[in-house]
Amino acid sequence: MVLQPRLGPAAADKPSSEADRTGFADRVEGLVQAKTAKKAKSAKQAKAGPASKAVTPPDDAALSAELGKAWSVWTKLVKAVETEFAPLERLWFPSKTLAFGKYCRLMRKDRTFVYLLPEKGKLMVTVGLGERSYGLAMKSTLPAPVKKMLQESKVYPEGRFVRFPVTAVDIPAVVQLVELKTTPK
Repeated sequence: MVLQPRLGPAAADKPSSEADRTGFADRVEGLVQAKTAKKAKSAKQAKAGPASKAVTPPDDAALSAELGKAWSVWTKLVKAVETEFAPLERLWFPSKTLAFGKYCRLMRKDRTFVYLLPEKGKLMVTVGLGERSYGLAMKSTLPAPVKKMLQESKVYPEGRFVRFPVTAVDIPAVVQLVELKTTPK
């Protein structure tokens, strides 16, 4: 019994004649060019940053209609954070889960300080803290309910994230969370 060597996919793709070799070389070159173009496009998208995914901001009337009584909380919170941590950008992004269809990030360069999520009649805020900032938060004068939310939050590689509805009373706590997040090492 003579054993024949098994030809794998790579061996089966090898050309047998000169004409086949030319076609094979063209196919390989085409694949290499396609892969290079895909990498370049991916690098270009990564370089563009989060602003490349941003959408048109809503007008104040639409946002006010969505937030209702929370509109005043929105304006006070945005003003407080922008005053304390200027310069900041307000970038809006699409959301599949929010009824409003958009959410806002207050950012500087590629760093998001706070996520503002408009919902019917209320404003939700999300803040993420790394482990160092989390440690500072636990030692700080943050309100006990905020500390409890932080302790109970799931730990991700990026840190801990808390989301809660904001009232006018909570604005200083949100500003303090952003301050802890931006505290230099």
